[in-house]
Amino acid sequence: MENYKKKLKAYLKEDIIYQDYLANKNKHFADFDLFCIEHCTDIENLLIECENLNKKIEKVYSLLNDYEMQDNEILKEFCKEIRYFLEEK
Repeated sequence: MENYKKKLKAYLKEDIIYQDYLANKNKHFADFDLFCIEHCTDIENLLIECENLNKKIEKVYSLLNDYEMQDNEILKEFCKEIRYFLEEK
């Protein structure tokens, strides 16, 4: 896992306000606390979304590997283009 993901997950676990919120969602929180909670929730949602996208990308690579094994030059060229697209930064 990339270092930034580890740091963000550690941040979520160590954030006292967010952990208090997770344990006591019905508790009244101050405006600043709510801002922190929203920030942590956004981070958590992005980490989940990132993980889901990574799983989809892994599935695409798996399919590409399967398709490239077939004896079809058009399909192989298509797979090559998809790989190029996925590896662009």
